[in-house]
Amino acid sequence: MNGIKPIDLRWSDLDPVGHMKHSVYYDLAASQRIGLLHEVGLGIQELAAMGFGPVLFKEVCTFRREIRSSDQAHITAQLIGLSDDLGRFAFRHEFFKGEVFCARLEVSCAWIDLRKRKLTTPPEKYRPAFDQIPRSDDFSSQTDI
Repeated sequence: MNGIKPIDLRWSDLDPVGHMKHSVYYDLAASQRIGLLHEVGLGIQELAAMGFGPVLFKEVCTFRREIRSSDQAHITAQLIGLSDDLGRFAFRHEFFKGEVFCARLEVSCAWIDLRKRKLTTPPEKYRPAFDQIPRSDDFSSQTDI
C-alpha cells in the first residue's frame, strides 16, 4: 500500500474557470481515506457491524496551484497522527499534477460509538490495521483534537 491514487476528473468536478472545484479536494480526500481504511480491514460496513465508525473533527485545505481537467494529477495519503489508544487519528493528503505540489488537506478524526453517540476507542485487535497505512515523516502519537 503506497497511499497514492490517480485523479480522474469529471466535468462536474470543474468550476466555471476550468479548474477543480475546492469541494472536490475534500471529496477526493475523504474517498481515499475511506478506501485506505477499507483496504486494511476497517471498512465502513465492518465497523458499523462492530458498532463504531469514524467521525471528522477538523478538515483544512491549503491551495497552491490549480488542477485542470487535462492535468495528470494524483493524491497521496499518509497517517500523520495516531493516539496510543487508537481513539484519535489524523491524515494528510497532498495533491500533485506531475511533480508539482498543488494542495495539502489535513484532517483530525476520532471514533464514535454508533449506539451511544459518544467517542470511543476501537478494540486493540485493529492496531495491526493502522500499521499498514503509510505514515508521514513527521508522524506523531499526539493528535490535535
